[in-house]
Amino acid sequence: MTKNLLFVFLLLFTVVGIAQPPVAQLPLTYIDTTYNLPAGGTTWAAHNATQFASALRTSVPGDVIVLDAGVTYSGNFTAPVKANPNNKWIYIISSSMSNLPAPGTRVTPDNANLMPKIVTPNISYALNLPSGANHYRLAGLEMFTASNYGCGTSVNCYSYGLIQLNQQQNLPLIDSVTIDRCYLHGSPTMDLRRAVSLNGSNIAVVDSYINDVHLPDADTQAVAEWYSPGPIKISN
Repeated sequence: MTKNLLFVFLLLFTVVGIAQPPVAQLPLTYIDTTYNLPAGGTTWAAHNATQFASALRTSVPGDVIVLDAGVTYSGNFTAPVKANPNNKWIYIISSSMSNLPAPGTRVTPDNANLMPKIVTPNISYALNLPSGANHYRLAGLEMFTASNYGCGTSVNCYSYGLIQLNQQQNLPLIDSVTIDRCYLHGSPTMDLRRAVSLNGSNIAVVDSYINDVHLPDADTQAVAEWYSPGPIKISN
């Protein structure tokens, strides 16, 4: 009798154990993505692509780079590594941030008229961050491709991507990059393999709108990561 009771108990325990779905562990690390515009630094007003590239090279942590809403900045830009012992941010923002949805609200394509347009004219990424780049926040930007690469009579032109966190092995990590209320996209007639690569640590994409990421006969991703210790935050 005792053996029979033991068998029934084990059977019930096994059934209950199987019936209960697994519960995902909550995040162990929180990335604070509060919008907090740097104060006390230099504000760089970049009205064209040349001025934008210059501001990226010349700015220092604690500065703000302001791009004009509605203006197109065509090129392949680099947000370089800068000495940053105090972990200050460089913000790259729209001149119409005050008219965009408030933090915590996702932007839509209808907000594009309030955004500067950073456009890659070729197969390369519109914005590249090399190993060791840190504390950059992109806010209120539209980014897309106008590539002239790979075009054919029945094939779209295409680009590899829009924002590349180009982390390399055995080099300092890219750290603390936030993409905030940005609109990233290809188009029905323009192929895009990847919107954002998230390689690095403390990387966040928040309140942003990503669409039209596609390329025939290839894997495509809105966001992708393959070389990161984390944490990564994707929200709204």
